[in-house]
Amino acid sequence: MIPAASNPNWAKLVKGEVSYTFKCLALKIALTRYQNRVKFNDAGLNETIDELIGFFKKNEALLADDIKTIFG
Repeated sequence: MIPAASNPNWAKLVKGEVSYTFKCLALKIALTRYQNRVKFNDAGLNETIDELIGFFKKNEALLADDIKTIFG
């Protein structure tokens, strides 16, 4: 199950405040892109979190292990 946008781990991920070893290469690539968008003010934090959640929902089966790593 993917947590709601209000979960503080989303903001920490997008801001680059935490680092995990992900199993899914696509997640590593996508997260780097989302972090850069926020870092260089190309997009707002909430908008980016919503897009990241969409990525997780679309790829939930592939990201099951990474979801457990991030959210417990």
